[in-house]
This record gives sequence, C-alpha cells and structure tokens, in this order.
Amino acid sequence: MLPALLSAFRALTGLEAKPTYAAAHRWRYALPTAPLGSGYLLDWDLDLGACGDWCLEARGEAAWVSGHRLGQALAEAAR
Repeated sequence: MLPALLSAFRALTGLEAKPTYAAAHRWRYALPTAPLGSGYLLDWDLDLGACGDWCLEARGEAAWVSGHRLGQALAEAAR
C-alpha cells in the first residue's frame, strides 16, 4: 500500500517523496470516540505534524480536511 501512496503523491505533485520513515495501513473500523477538534497537531520544536480523521470526526472527508489544514499551516509558515 505504501508504494502506491508514494506513487500517487509523485503523480499529483511532481515531487519525489523521500520520507525518513513512512508506514501505511488500512482499517475498517476507525471510530474516534473523542476527536481532537482542532484539525491537526503541529509541533515546530519537534518538526512534527499529525493529522487524520481522529482529529475531527470519523469520516473519510474528515481525514482529507485534516490533512489539508495541516498542509495550509505548513505552507503559511513557509512564506
């Protein structure tokens, strides 16, 4: 699954993803009982960001929105 995700990233962005660490898996019952509510986590001191449906709500769209918001925060910081 990870090779397919990296290939899709490359196809969409034109960039070669070279993560230090990467993992991917599928799960059928992702139901966060207490979503974070903020959309993503970002710690500049650790150079670490996290996103996913667990940050907002148990829907596929929430995972996308969470990742999009994290991406926007990173893009804003790069300006």
